[in-house]
Amino acid sequence: MKWLITFASPGRSYLTLSDVEFIVNQEYLDRIQAQFDIEDIYLANSLQQGFVYRHLNSDAENDAYCATAHLQNNAFLNVMFIEVPGN
Repeated sequence: MKWLITFASPGRSYLTLSDVEFIVNQEYLDRIQAQFDIEDIYLANSLQQGFVYRHLNSDAENDAYCATAHLQNNAFLNVMFIEVPGN
């Protein structure tokens, strides 16, 4: 009996369309499961969808969520006027 259980148990489990509530089609599900061992698939919420939309439709050099600013200040800084926390 133990041999039968070991033989019938796959090394990993695969999801079906009903497992993921038909969020994706069978072809896509097969393709991602061939590459990765996944546990579940979730729909993106509206905030996540907005991030993806902005990323896909933005200029690669000026992405609002990845842009950084570099400011240069050439003014003299008088360290005597800097306040130290707790003093």
